[in-house]
Amino acid sequence: FWLKEVVESNLTNPNNIKQHIPDAYAYEVSASYFDKNGELNYRLTSPEVKHYSDDDSVEINLPKVYYYKNKDNTTQTNLYKNAATEITAKNGLVSSQGDVIYIWDNVKIFRPAQGKSQNMNGYTDNLIFITKNDFVYTNSDFKVVEGNSWLSGKGVELDLKKSYYKILANVRAYYEAKQK
Repeated sequence: FWLKEVVESNLTNPNNIKQHIPDAYAYEVSASYFDKNGELNYRLTSPEVKHYSDDDSVEINLPKVYYYKNKDNTTQTNLYKNAATEITAKNGLVSSQGDVIYIWDNVKIFRPAQGKSQNMNGYTDNLIFITKNDFVYTNSDFKVVEGNSWLSGKGVELDLKKSYYKILANVRAYYEAKQK
């Protein structure tokens, strides 16, 4: 009985059916997110975004997330050079509160050389970025490359603040020592 009522109500009154269609579009978007001290935490850029009112989410085309570990000397002219970690993909989605960013399809993570380490490049199918904790994770296959050395496995957890990552399972590695 109740199922019949719900179906008939939705068929006779189209306003009862929530549709997941964009209600707003924006192009060449750059959004900055600041910590509680007013310092730049990360920046999200995209050539196109779509807002959906049914769940208040934002779909992102070709997202780029620039996470700033060292927030000193971050001016407009050198903003992207100071990014500690850069995450790019073909698609993304920002939750209604902006506290979670889902990124998928050809995800690449780049961290510039730090100290004695070389540039780090990471590759996976999808990531989830928990913005308030500066934490990124996936349960998908993940590969990280530094110079000629690499690690791969199933799943990864990245602490962006500490520049620390942990591959969760099925770890394989190749290490090439630096020539003196």
